[in-house]
Amino acid sequence: GAPAVQRIFLRILTSDVGLAEMETGGLDLMSLPVSESERARGFQNVTVVAVPSPSMDFFALNMERPYLQNKQMRKAMMHAIDREGIVAQVLQGEGTVVNSSIFGPDWMGVREGLEPYAYDPDKAKQLLTESGFDTNQTLEIMHIPGDKVKDAAVVIMQEQLRQVGFKIEIRNVEVAELNERYIQKTDFDLFYNAGGVFRADPGISGTYFLTRNFTPAGGNGSHYSNPQVDDLFAKGQAAPTQEERKQYYTELAKILNDELPWIFLWSPNSLYAVNNRLQGFVAPSYSDNKFWNAETWTVTS
Repeated sequence: GAPAVQRIFLRILTSDVGLAEMETGGLDLMSLPVSESERARGFQNVTVVAVPSPSMDFFALNMERPYLQNKQMRKAMMHAIDREGIVAQVLQGEGTVVNSSIFGPDWMGVREGLEPYAYDPDKAKQLLTESGFDTNQTLEIMHIPGDKVKDAAVVIMQEQLRQVGFKIEIRNVEVAELNERYIQKTDFDLFYNAGGVFRADPGISGTYFLTRNFTPAGGNGSHYSNPQVDDLFAKGQAAPTQEERKQYYTELAKILNDELPWIFLWSPNSLYAVNNRLQGFVAPSYSDNKFWNAETWTVTS
């Protein structure tokens, strides 16, 4: 049958303008930045809906840099960052710490027994010392500024890494410079990245970790290469049942959790502000898919 809503108007707005219109009733639905969720919850006739997103925040490391090939040093980084604290304070609790890029969907779940890399500055200092890493080596984090949550988080992480002995600088870049350094030339130390649809299927991680997917031809900007990882991704993709797939991807999660080609951070929630006159909206995991069930919507006057 015909949908109840005859027309949908899509407007491209900054979050500040969108929030102002949500407050006055000028909008019915918007993707909501985590930093504005508390404010939106105070609006009359607006409901804030939060669901786990498929995406993840992480530091991609340039594995072609000899000084970043030190696994003990990477483990020190994981223990140096208070990921739970950042999720609680900066993300206002709207997210979940992750320890590999394989954390969904429901049939896959999260592998039990992964190293949780709890926040432990003393252990981070010990691992850094034992690693033999040259602490005079300055490490640069590439970051695209403009997102309030990420801007705050990267500064906190920089300071936490400094406190255990790392020399860390933040390099704010535009997209053009990022593309040149990260994709075309592999000329970076760490890149603070966020996004992806990792929770949708465990095989998606192969985009970023298969040897054949080195940038610029593919998505493996870290140029991480492990023949065992390549083999397990191939077997996982070819396995005929979910149970067999789960076995291969469980082993992959264990390897990625141990080798840390990325510094795994957290998976943020997707948040939406919804005017209560809009009925039938079901929040999707991926925020760009907010119209996925629009044929079921109704609007009350």
